[in-house]
Amino acid sequence: MNKWINNNNISKVLALAVSILLWSMVHLNDVTPTPTAKIDSRIIDNVKVQAFGLDEKKYILSAMDTDQVQLEVKGKKSDLLSMYSEDYKVRLDLSKAKVGTSTLPLTVDVPSGIEVVNVQPSTVTVNIEKRDTSSFPV
Repeated sequence: MNKWINNNNISKVLALAVSILLWSMVHLNDVTPTPTAKIDSRIIDNVKVQAFGLDEKKYILSAMDTDQVQLEVKGKKSDLLSMYSEDYKVRLDLSKAKVGTSTLPLTVDVPSGIEVVNVQPSTVTVNIEKRDTSSFPV
């Protein structure tokens, strides 16, 4: 037995076997918990609708049935808590609207990492009139 312990090759094989055993224990039992972000949802009330795209020299927006909407969004809880109501933008494109009453869809811009679940209401009814100007002598 003393010969085996003093033999250099046996010590090398034994060291290799122990190192393989340690490597396999570290890498095969890799059960370290990865931090999973909890997905949560949140309701944001009274988000203002921002109208854009209307040629104000020719037309005027005389009526809009609602100017605020309610958003339901989901995302990581840390992202939802760090965002303010001003970070959510609801836009109404009036560039293709015609004179008279029309119902137009709303588009929502949210920060990255957040997804829109529901917009209430998702459409807005607007009334657009042609702008008439007249000059009068004073």
